[in-house]
Amino acid sequence: MTEIAAVVKQCVDCGIVKNLSEFSKDGNGHTNYCKPCGRVRNKRNRDKRIAKIGIDAERERSRISVAKWRAKPEARVRHRAEKRTYRIALRRLRDNHRKEYDHLVREERHTAGLPI
Repeated sequence: MTEIAAVVKQCVDCGIVKNLSEFSKDGNGHTNYCKPCGRVRNKRNRDKRIAKIGIDAERERSRISVAKWRAKPEARVRHRAEKRTYRIALRRLRDNHRKEYDHLVREERHTAGLPI
C-alpha cells in the first residue's frame, strides 16, 4: 500500500491533496506546487522580473532560453520519453491496484471536503 500512497501529494500553496498528475515533474520527482498554483506563482514571478528589468529584457531572456532548448533536440526527445514512461508506469500502478487506488482517492476527496 505504500506504493499507492505515493500517488497523491499535498500542494504547499493551496494545501489540497491531489493526484501526482496534478503536479509538474522536476529533477527529483514532482514540484511542491500543484499545476494551477505553479502557474499563478510563475506569473507572479514573471511580473516581478518585468517590473525589475523591463519587458524588453524579459523577452530577450526568454528568447535566449527557448533558443538553448531548441538547440538540444536530444534533450527534447529524452524529455518526451521520460514523460511517456512515467505515464505508462503510473497507469500500470493504478490498474494493478485499482481497489486501493480508488479507496485512497475517495478518502482524500472526503478529507478535502470534495464530493465522492
